[in-house]
Amino acid sequence: IKHARQLIGQFEYHPKDGDKIWCVFDCDDNSNEALRAAANAAEKNGYGIAFSNPCFEYWYLLHFVQHNAYLRNSGEVIHLLQSKGWLEKYEKNKDVFHLLLPHQSEAARRANDRLQQLIHDGIIIMSRDSNPVTTVHKLVEYLNEQNKKA
Repeated sequence: IKHARQLIGQFEYHPKDGDKIWCVFDCDDNSNEALRAAANAAEKNGYGIAFSNPCFEYWYLLHFVQHNAYLRNSGEVIHLLQSKGWLEKYEKNKDVFHLLLPHQSEAARRANDRLQQLIHDGIIIMSRDSNPVTTVHKLVEYLNEQNKKA
């Protein structure tokens, strides 16, 4: 969130014209307090959040299967993606968009289903307790809407 605020001064930013800042981050080793502080700061500044717990690759996993069981770390998620043959050659920061795009709507539905289940169970999304969860689908849906307008 701090980094996003710093970047605003370096680029033209016109929220009144529809510009929106999204902060994309993983749970990592952040405490619940740090995660909630980030969420509060983002809301205060009008930023969107695309949060993943434990890692961004959970969003990729949802393109292929609904997975609601605890995940230790990105290594476990990457192993699942590779061993099941979904993204056999996946490495961090590798562009796999073309492989994921055909399954995007299913991934968004699965991500939302998991999010709603956690909310129903009273789990705070911006916490370590939400594992696994991702809200990347909200950013993807926002971008898809912007693309329709263009």
